[in-house]
Amino acid sequence: MPGPITTDHRPKDLAIFLAATFGITWGLAAIALCAPEVIPLVTGRRFDTTNPLYFVAVYSPSIVGVAMIASRSGFAGLGELATRVFRWRVHPGYYALILGGMLIVDLLARIVQFVVAGETTTSGGLPVWSMLLNGSPPTPTEFWFAVPLFMVSTLVLDAGPVGEEIGWKGYALPRFLDSKRGPLLAAITFGLVWGLWHAPAFLVSGTAQHDLGLGLSWLVMGTVSSSIIMTWLYRRTNGSIFVSGILVHLMINSTAAQLWAYELVLVVPAALAGASLYRSGRKAAA
Repeated sequence: MPGPITTDHRPKDLAIFLAATFGITWGLAAIALCAPEVIPLVTGRRFDTTNPLYFVAVYSPSIVGVAMIASRSGFAGLGELATRVFRWRVHPGYYALILGGMLIVDLLARIVQFVVAGETTTSGGLPVWSMLLNGSPPTPTEFWFAVPLFMVSTLVLDAGPVGEEIGWKGYALPRFLDSKRGPLLAAITFGLVWGLWHAPAFLVSGTAQHDLGLGLSWLVMGTVSSSIIMTWLYRRTNGSIFVSGILVHLMINSTAAQLWAYELVLVVPAALAGASLYRSGRKAAA
């Protein structure tokens, strides 16, 4: 279990963090929706996932989280945050659970997608994974070369894993867990907030959520399930942001299955993690 947060924070700090994070992201989205001509004037290009302002919107949790820690605890707090961001030395079993488990979830979701809807199209994820349902499994060379290459490129090009997780898991989640809700309710509450923060992306052209026609309700279901799993991992890896946040987020964003099918399957490991959080919460309260 992670130790106590060493950075100084005050009771209203979480509310300030959420207000600032939502304000930046939703504010930029409002400009993109209500005054789209403004963004090309500022950046020289239309608003899409390559626009600098898009990165500001997505990185807002980490930007605000780092700023809050710096303002309250200075270099000591930032050093403690960096320690958790780069805490990669955890039991190898957690890496196997995340990498192998998420691959299995994606494969099962592809099967559900095919059985329920007859769909074989991907959501824009890793092509070699989808071959498993088409009778053409990847060769060892394709798997061991393409999969790591795709994950590294996703980490570099996808603003989500790093842009979100340093703030969400580095700042917000520990403070949700500091409440009297208990770890399971804290994880569910956090997942709902996290999902709601994504809402503008479904309205703004140029984002994956909008252009691929993803459903907000499915995404919120996914953020709640993911939050439960991530919280379980966070508590088991001594607060490792890299393992419980960045790596899990990267794996989720690298899936090939359609969102609805993936979220249906993800409920199963989330229920198992949730049961563990519930038991630990009951034990702590006893």
